[in-house]
Amino acid sequence: MNKKNLKDKKVESKIIIRPQDLVSKPFISCPKCKKDNQFGVLMINRNSYVRRCNNCMYSESYDLPGLEKKVIYLDQMAISNMMNAINSSSSVKGDLGKWRLLFEKLDRLVKLQLIVCPYSPIHEEESVVTTVYKDLRQMYQHLSNGVSFYSSDVVIRFQLYIAFMKWLNKDVEDITIGDIVHGDINEWQNRIRVSVNLKRDKNKDYVKDVTRHRDILSWGLVHLFNYWKKEKGKKFDTWFKREINSFGRAYWEAYCRLALSDDAIELMNYTTSQQSILVAELSNILRKGGLDNEEEIFIKLGNFFKSEQVKEIPYVQLFSMLDAALANQTANGGRTQPPNQGTHNDLTMIATYTPYCDALFIDNAFRETIKQGEKHLGLDIYNKFYSQSNFKEFLDYLDKIESEAPRELILKVKEVYGEEWVNAFVTMYNKR
Repeated sequence: MNKKNLKDKKVESKIIIRPQDLVSKPFISCPKCKKDNQFGVLMINRNSYVRRCNNCMYSESYDLPGLEKKVIYLDQMAISNMMNAINSSSSVKGDLGKWRLLFEKLDRLVKLQLIVCPYSPIHEEESVVTTVYKDLRQMYQHLSNGVSFYSSDVVIRFQLYIAFMKWLNKDVEDITIGDIVHGDINEWQNRIRVSVNLKRDKNKDYVKDVTRHRDILSWGLVHLFNYWKKEKGKKFDTWFKREINSFGRAYWEAYCRLALSDDAIELMNYTTSQQSILVAELSNILRKGGLDNEEEIFIKLGNFFKSEQVKEIPYVQLFSMLDAALANQTANGGRTQPPNQGTHNDLTMIATYTPYCDALFIDNAFRETIKQGEKHLGLDIYNKFYSQSNFKEFLDYLDKIESEAPRELILKVKEVYGEEWVNAFVTMYNKR
């Protein structure tokens, strides 16, 4: 056959999967046929796993102990530095040894089923505008075990719903971490994780929209920064009261503006917005409670958004604290550099996810901002936060998680996954 025929010939390739290919190590002796090294792990479920014999096909299920994983949020800076530390093709050079060590510890704890590091839409937005989006995404998805936070807008909607029920004197439970994530925090990790690649970095319109949105938010913060600099006589309490009193009113006004707009784009935004979904939910609650006059429903909802109950939701408390601390720093000369593009994301992330995390790794400046804000409000959250300024303490915190883990759990991990499972995946970025 000549070269031309070889080129023209359609080559068909087949992938043949045998039953044995679905069974992985560690292998032990089969309890039925007694064959050595044939009884491997077929599947791992939330709280059980199944072994199958490659010789006689006998299967057996085993219970796994319940998990209570620590939830750790890693900001974009930590994700980026860890990626650069283990990626030999990274253009970033320098001493990244501590970030490699951090990755090794986190990866080990994830595999020991002791922690999970959920990613958020903020990671997505901050990664997609870079040239290394795929590498960053691989890092935060790897440490998350497929668990991701809902967006800030959704979490705020949930918190406002709970606040509304309390405002109506209804018995209702506060939301928990399980309510605001995709995936299961406390499931045993499967060896295989399916990730959907939406190729957002190839969608120029999406990237352009994200970039424009970041620029608008950044410009708004710079404008605020310049305003704060002129307000030298004002104290933290003044800034805090202004912010916390404005949230509910601004949220309600934003909804009304969208609902009454005759602009086609704004009307489309209205129908899909979290404000619209929330108001529809709250309106239905009032109708079921016997209120059938639409004008009265509208008035009652407006009263709720102006109420003290709204000021007590976690997001409003935390965002107001951070905003007031930044304003106070700026007005009194403690902050001389204007906010950058990441500042609004940091504000949003901390205000949204802090109540649901055991620890958060953030930048030095925001950790100091939280420290100053806590002096005024006493929210008792500062000890949750770590940054480069107390890097060793974060490593010690991670070591403590493992040292305090039940020995039975560690042994069970080795039984299910094998001895080598916990070795850090530092070859993640090797040629694929």
